[in-house]
Amino acid sequence: MAFLSATVCTEVVGNREDVFEYTVPVDLTSIFTGYGPLPAVTGTESQTGHWDGENQTRTVILSDGSSAREMLTKYDYPTYFSYTVSEFTGFLGILVASATGEW
Repeated sequence: MAFLSATVCTEVVGNREDVFEYTVPVDLTSIFTGYGPLPAVTGTESQTGHWDGENQTRTVILSDGSSAREMLTKYDYPTYFSYTVSEFTGFLGILVASATGEW
C-alpha cells in the first residue's frame, strides 16, 4: 500500500477565537472546488451535533455522485481540531482508505 502525504500551511491574522470559529465549520464547497480528477464537494448531510466536539460526523457529498464520512477526532477550543475522512465511495473508494487533517 502506498502512502501519500501533503502539507499545506498558511498564516491568518486575527483574533484566535474568531478564526477558530470560522475555520472549524467552514463551508466545504468554498474550499474543495475540484482539481483534476478530484471531484468538488457539493454539500454535506446527516451532520451530528453542531460540529463543535469530538466524534461528531457528517457525510460529505462529492460532484461525481460519491460521498465520504468525515469525523471530528479532536476538538480543543480555540486552539486545535483534527478530523478524519474515510469510507469513500465511488472511484475514490478504490484509491483512498482515509485522509486526516489538523489545524
